[in-house]
Amino acid sequence: MSESNSKEKVTVLGVGTGGSRIAAELAATSSANRLKIVLVDTDEKALSNFSNHEQLLIGSDWTDKQGCGGDMSRGEKASGASSQALSDIIVNTELLIVVSPLGGGTGSGTVPFIATIARRLKVLSLFFVTRPFSFEGNLRFKNADKSLKSLTKTADAVICLENDILFKNLSGNINSDFKEADKTLAECVGGISEMLFTEGLITIDFTHIKQMLKKRDADCHIGIGRAIGENKNEAAIKDLLECPTLGGSETLENCNTAIVTLLAGPDLNMNDINSCISHIKELFTEDCEVNVGVATSSDRENYLQLTLLTIKDRKKDAQQEDLFGPAPKKTTRRKPPKKEKKEATVYNIQGELPLQELTSGIFENSTPTMHNGQNLDIPTYLRQGLTLDIGE
Repeated sequence: MSESNSKEKVTVLGVGTGGSRIAAELAATSSANRLKIVLVDTDEKALSNFSNHEQLLIGSDWTDKQGCGGDMSRGEKASGASSQALSDIIVNTELLIVVSPLGGGTGSGTVPFIATIARRLKVLSLFFVTRPFSFEGNLRFKNADKSLKSLTKTADAVICLENDILFKNLSGNINSDFKEADKTLAECVGGISEMLFTEGLITIDFTHIKQMLKKRDADCHIGIGRAIGENKNEAAIKDLLECPTLGGSETLENCNTAIVTLLAGPDLNMNDINSCISHIKELFTEDCEVNVGVATSSDRENYLQLTLLTIKDRKKDAQQEDLFGPAPKKTTRRKPPKKEKKEATVYNIQGELPLQELTSGIFENSTPTMHNGQNLDIPTYLRQGLTLDIGE
């Protein structure tokens, strides 16, 4: 197996503390030598745990190097303050992959800003993000939803995973569970690099992959299945379908495009390829475009790895619904209700008290009391022509 020239072809940013953990896991895989991996955070102490990796501390003036404390606006300001540093990392790459849990201040605030930079620099961007657990607070859900809404408008493709699904098979040890989840996400990013850089029996052109990914408003899912031994074909397919990041059978049925790669040893034969691809194609509709890549290497004897990336173009689905879906219901402007006319009664008529003719009354023959040209002997309401409200 040979690899294409991949220098500066793919850059991976792990954003926030969670994203940094995933990026660090990725750096420990065999795919790392094909990727430029950078850890991005607002928390200097958190980054110190990954001293062996390339890092970027952003927004120090806004966060005092101590993180965002769950404040998404601080994450936005931090990324804005470090816009040039982020641009310098992104500008020379062909594909930008960003991994980050959403819900916190740094990830939720920074990820949409990075997508904006990538779009301005015309760099293809793919985002792996996760949504908070169902038991987490409302603030984290609001942060995640706001960030995701902004992200899907700007990024070329987004893979959004629910933590509840990612962690559905718990071991009971929280540290090992998070470690396993980080490893799963790292393997998915590594699986993308395998698709892009592995040259083999059947290759997938990088330009073609870019064209498939470069669809605004695209939903993506990725899964990996591995197996060793005599029944590796069936076992690898089973492992693939059980991968929590793949999204389940409904996701597969609704996708528009799929990319599947087989990585195996020299013992791979055409029957193996036909068996795996035929089984996988059965998961999709006839209209789904399926692209296949196959590669072998001597160090993978009796081994099979299946990597599957699915793409659903939301814009395309919306257009089809407009063409073939049910016609929208007509909305008629409702007239304001007529005011009910009340029958006039002595209780609901507002009348006015008829005023007497302007006169001095019993003081008419007396010398008037004058002040500023007004006869103070005449009652005020008469003198000033006031109307008295007798009420209802």
